[in-house]
Amino acid sequence: MSFNIIILKELGFSLVFSQSKCEYIIFQKEQCGLNDIYFGFIPRQSIYPTLNAAFVTLDSERNQGFIPFTLLIKKSNQQFVIPNSVFLIQVIKEPTINKPATLTSHIFLNSFNLNLQFSGIDCKYLNLYPNIKFLHICLITLLIPSGLDINFDHSMKDILYLDLIGQSKILYYSFSNLFTKLLRIKKMPQFIFRNSNFFLPILNKLSLSSINDFFVSSYQRAVYLRHFLITHYFTIKQTDYRILFYPTAYKSMQLYYLDMLFYRSLKPIVYTLYGIFIVICKTEALISIDVNSGSHSSRVSQNLSLHTNLIASKSIIKEIKLRNLAGVIVIDFVDMIHQKDQIHLLAFFRYLLNINSVMITLIQLSDIGLLELTRKRQDQSIYDVFQIGNISKSSFLYDRILSLNKNLFKTNLLINYTLFSNVKLIYNY
Repeated sequence: MSFNIIILKELGFSLVFSQSKCEYIIFQKEQCGLNDIYFGFIPRQSIYPTLNAAFVTLDSERNQGFIPFTLLIKKSNQQFVIPNSVFLIQVIKEPTINKPATLTSHIFLNSFNLNLQFSGIDCKYLNLYPNIKFLHICLITLLIPSGLDINFDHSMKDILYLDLIGQSKILYYSFSNLFTKLLRIKKMPQFIFRNSNFFLPILNKLSLSSINDFFVSSYQRAVYLRHFLITHYFTIKQTDYRILFYPTAYKSMQLYYLDMLFYRSLKPIVYTLYGIFIVICKTEALISIDVNSGSHSSRVSQNLSLHTNLIASKSIIKEIKLRNLAGVIVIDFVDMIHQKDQIHLLAFFRYLLNINSVMITLIQLSDIGLLELTRKRQDQSIYDVFQIGNISKSSFLYDRILSLNKNLFKTNLLINYTLFSNVKLIYNY
């Protein structure tokens, strides 16, 4: 499957398209984003021994996060969390409308297929990291593996060693930047580090070999993206990629009807083929999805339920990915009489999960047609991003997207495209 990527950093999101259909929406968070690192402060009144957890103050704006004691690194001779203590923590689950961010003190940095994990590093190395070379970091990794580990993703067997070197450089720059900021801390609690590269979250979901074209909102963004790809991803030199850029981000929204895409993604009713439609209802406890046959009819009535559920399954998987739904999900399929139809539906649903790379755990399919499944939450759903308590009030979307700076719409036209090696920067009128 091939993908086209639209990156609109000015608007704070990027989109992944496949065959003219949007597969993913990736948002750039203003605060408490996934993998953000803070120096958190735990007040005495925020420790709850009965819950075996505590609330951590993250910054001067009094933003808080939740951390279980099992994810909090303590000294070997320390049995309890000391009140008014300070910890280096990282966000592993983004906050929702009614839930704070979930934190951990097991810090890690990621780069495509590599994860750099470090915990309990001796302070005597702290002053060395910002100035030593990459070779020295590799040497320390070998000398103190208990404090600094590099983990490889399962898909790295298909990655060239030159690409791994490029990814290791990204880890080195992030690692050096993090510890440089740690040395300059003057007050606590405080925000420390965020990976400012807007392209990394996309490659965490996709492989570069499956991407055809990139679309960005300016010539400067196109030059930066080209430099990043050639510098850190060596396979780019063996493949032709196109980077297309537009005069403004608003121009991209007009061409691809992105405002209508968001409007549709927030509506509870999704229509599919043959008049079949599904209704998505998100509550605090769970997400319910109801399948309705609508005007769909079949010559063989006994196959109508199965055929309806198979068509609806494709749309359900797509909406889970597009809206980034997570937690407990209950799907109310049309009732099926025969058990062989239920087995057929389960096998087809698992097949869709595999080909779409959606990490979902199937629990069971009850006799009345309820499919129970769970999905681990990390990023915010589209409802949390736009902070809509009632998803029917999707008119808020236009106020959010169309309230851009007027200077963004009045950007002067850029010069014609410039050609760099085999990564083409193309200007679109």
